[in-house]
Amino acid sequence: MTRVRNDETPGVAAPGDPAEAPPVLDGTARTILQVARTTFAGLGFHKASVARIAEEAGVSVGLLYYHFTNKEGLYRAVWSDYQQRQWQDTRQALESARESGQDDGRALFLVGARAYLSHCWDARDIVHMALNGDLPPGFSAEDRALSRSWLRLHAEQLLDLPAGTATQVLVEMASAAMGGACRAVAACTTRAEADVVVDAALDVLRRMVPGLADAG
Repeated sequence: MTRVRNDETPGVAAPGDPAEAPPVLDGTARTILQVARTTFAGLGFHKASVARIAEEAGVSVGLLYYHFTNKEGLYRAVWSDYQQRQWQDTRQALESARESGQDDGRALFLVGARAYLSHCWDARDIVHMALNGDLPPGFSAEDRALSRSWLRLHAEQLLDLPAGTATQVLVEMASAAMGGACRAVAACTTRAEADVVVDAALDVLRRMVPGLADAG
């Protein structure tokens, strides 16, 4: 059984160490997480009731707190679980591209960005959850930091960008663009529409990031 404290949020590694595997949640914790996801996505953070989540999950409030400590911990666990799956989708896409013979870092960067944005459609309820403005204290800053971490890590690994202020500014700008693209993808009504938005977002990245315009 895995107990999740506020400083042990499941489903995400610390910025800069995203590949670290999250703790495995047992059946009860996973059930609570799934119910909390639906509740937070529908009601927001403050209106969601821990008692209601516990009741719908078929557990006591005490057991919910045993696994997640408090409502903030539960909310962050839901978001972190989404983020970790997003990172995993990106890694799998990169591994598949490499196995197919792709070794151009610029093309691989775009493969990863496509997987990252496509997951925003699959988990659009979570994206909407984070956009409704009803959030735990400090959550927005934490989310932005994690998004920057994703972009910085993949830029360092796959693109030969020089260290310095210009690259730091580029990462900030591209991170904001990726965040906007993720919201646009999640707002789509069909997968086909989302795919069109993802293609448009990648075209924007090609124009923003040096060298990407020539990538496949």
